[in-house]
Amino acid sequence: MAERPKEAVKDKITYLQPTQVKLVCGISEELMKEIERVKEIVSQNTGRAANLEETLKAMATLYLQRKDPIKKAERVLKKEPLSSPVSSRIVNQSRVDQFPKKRTPIPAQIRHEVMKRDRGQCAFKDKVANPCQNKSWRSSPLSPMRILSLSTN
Repeated sequence: MAERPKEAVKDKITYLQPTQVKLVCGISEELMKEIERVKEIVSQNTGRAANLEETLKAMATLYLQRKDPIKKAERVLKKEPLSSPVSSRIVNQSRVDQFPKKRTPIPAQIRHEVMKRDRGQCAFKDKVANPCQNKSWRSSPLSPMRILSLSTN
């Protein structure tokens, strides 16, 4: 048995068919037990024996429902829509310049609306209108205040 189980099996994803992949990875015994417990719960909920694919699907679905910022934004905005959409707000540039040097937090409702509108991706476009290739607005090269000023124009 290898001393480092995570290194014993290299993570690998191989396409078997256009809509089916083979997943190979090394996991700890603790994680295996947790997956088996989830499998039991999925089996109880469906009334039949669940396979590993159904178990992983249930885990991924639940995680995305709880942690995906786009889904969170959709939930929040469904409950409490803003009085006017972010895209229709106009921010005077001189007012943006008057913001204090210390960053003030962007209100949650605005963050949620921007997240939903941009689908979690950077919305910056260069001078020739090429979209930014960054798939996460959180790691965008733009500062949070710049994101807010761009999103409200």
